[in-house]
Amino acid sequence: ALFGSDIGKFHTQVSLGLKFIIN
Repeated sequence: ALFGSDIGKFHTQVSLGLKFIIN
């Protein structure tokens, strides 16, 4: 559960970062 949570957090940060950079 903890591992999955970390993956989710990382994926969310990356997605938001890419959106911020692209836009």
